[in-house]
Amino acid sequence: MDSSGKPDSKESKARLAQTLLDLANLPDSQWKGFNRRYRHYYIPWPSENDLLNWRMWLRKAWEGDDRDVKFALAAWTKVATRDNSESWVFDPTPPYSVVPNYKILALSLAIGVSELLPKLAVCANPECPQPYFFKGRKTQRFCDRPACAAYGQREHKRNWWNEHGQEWKEQQETKRKRRGNHAKAKKV
Repeated sequence: MDSSGKPDSKESKARLAQTLLDLANLPDSQWKGFNRRYRHYYIPWPSENDLLNWRMWLRKAWEGDDRDVKFALAAWTKVATRDNSESWVFDPTPPYSVVPNYKILALSLAIGVSELLPKLAVCANPECPQPYFFKGRKTQRFCDRPACAAYGQREHKRNWWNEHGQEWKEQQETKRKRRGNHAKAKKV
């Protein structure tokens, strides 16, 4: 972001996406690290209580309940306009425009969620340490961690076996019996 709060590059969009990921996956005990990492990008900085509430709203929105998404977006935009009179900034370079002030964390969260909503997903691995992630494809159910991908493969194999295993066993038994009969016929 430049000094006006306008996103200046792909780097700013990537930072916004990373902020969303880090906040959604933030453990209670590590809010100070989040504070150190992002405090200089956003103004005014929220209190610990506000930050943890925003994380809760973000997680609920991430989990996909339409009502929670609407609530979070409305709450963040209300906070952004209440706490800061400069929620919009004028871009004096041609072509002239008025853009949101991305330096306001609440407004950035609202914009980030609204833009990235179709990509928000929760990893289907119940043991995933950072379950909130961005989907690379529409049908993706597991994050990109190797342990979660392995869990997904095991789950897929287990489901296949439960659905087709008995039939497969029977086919293998039939093949084995046929091979056994061929071997006996050749000996005679």
